[in-house]
Amino acid sequence: MVVRRRLTKWDSIQTLLRAGLNVGTVIDVGVQRDSPDLRQLFSSVPHILFEPVLEYHEDIHRAYAGVNYKLEPVALSDRYGPFLLREVRADADGVVSHVSPAEGHEASLRTVQRKTLDGYVDETSPAKPYLIKIDVDGHETEILKGARRALFDASCVIVETTLHHLPERLRLAEVAGLALWDIVDMTYYDGCLYQCDLVFIPDRADGLIRRLDPRMRIAFEAFDPAVWYSLHASAEDDV
Repeated sequence: MVVRRRLTKWDSIQTLLRAGLNVGTVIDVGVQRDSPDLRQLFSSVPHILFEPVLEYHEDIHRAYAGVNYKLEPVALSDRYGPFLLREVRADADGVVSHVSPAEGHEASLRTVQRKTLDGYVDETSPAKPYLIKIDVDGHETEILKGARRALFDASCVIVETTLHHLPERLRLAEVAGLALWDIVDMTYYDGCLYQCDLVFIPDRADGLIRRLDPRMRIAFEAFDPAVWYSLHASAEDDV
């Protein structure tokens, strides 16, 4: 039976798990209120949740009840020190953090502590390998620069990017020995691609890339036309 997947983080991780993805700790940078895909798929491993927006914390504690997690109210970057977090209130209920305020929204500044992911894992020694997810609405590049050593200890890295920032984030991942394996959760604005999540795995001959890269599989296995298909964005489009 051919498993036809969708362009979602859930299906991407499920494919990796079937191929043998090993995760010792989930490091979730920018969890906001919840990361349901990661929380449900990795409920048996520790989660380290980075979220400096205090208004989200009550929801986080509620969502992760029953999961082994640690909530860190700090901002990750490529350096240490105080950091001015600009919060844009998008509606009456929630706060969305942005580097710059959107015109017409109520914005406020607060000081939060800033550190690097490399420094954090050096101090705390989480179980390896890591699944690292980074989604902070624009500050992903600085976080990647401060996570060079941590990236080498990751079995999977998921990074949100806009189309504009995609090349630089690809380069930073490649320098850390990671290969782009999947692109999921694509978001369009008026028909134009705006942002997506990039899924990376280590580019090592003995790793998952050997079993998952179609080029390598076709080179060493007989081509199977049954597993060659066009991938659609929604379940309704599945054949």
